[in-house]
Amino acid sequence: MTKKLIILFLLCTLILSACSDNTDTWRSVQNTEWSNFSVWAGSGFFFYEDNNSKYCTFMIYGSGVEVADYYTTTVEVDGNKLIVEIPSSFTSSYLNEQSNGEEITRIELIYDEGVILVNGYEFDVHEGTIHHKSIYLFDQEAS
Repeated sequence: MTKKLIILFLLCTLILSACSDNTDTWRSVQNTEWSNFSVWAGSGFFFYEDNNSKYCTFMIYGSGVEVADYYTTTVEVDGNKLIVEIPSSFTSSYLNEQSNGEEITRIELIYDEGVILVNGYEFDVHEGTIHHKSIYLFDQEAS
C-alpha cells in the first residue's frame, strides 16, 4: 500500500514539475518581441495569449517599413521548447531551415537563459522599435 502511495506521489510531482516548466517558459517569452538582425533588415517573434490560447507572430522586418511580412500561428510549449508552424518561404530565408517540400514547416524554438535559439540564430529581447505594433498598419495598407 505504501509503495503505491509513493509511486502516486512521485507521478504527481513529475506531472506538476512538467507543467511548471511550460508555465515558466511561457511567462518568460510572452508579451515580448524577440529579434535577430543577421539577415537583411532582420526578423522577430512576438508571443502573446488571446482567449487562453498561445500565439506567435513571426515578422520579417523591412527596410523603409517596420514589417515587410508576417505570419501568426499557435504555439505549443514543451519544457523550454516553443513549437510553431511557419510557412517554408519564411523559414528557408530567415531561420536557416531547409524546406521539407511542405508549405508549412514545424520549428522548435529553444528558450535558454534569456535568448531564443533557432538553427544557430539567437533572438534577443528587442528594446528598440516595437515592430509587432505596426502590423495593424500593415494590414490597413494591404486592404
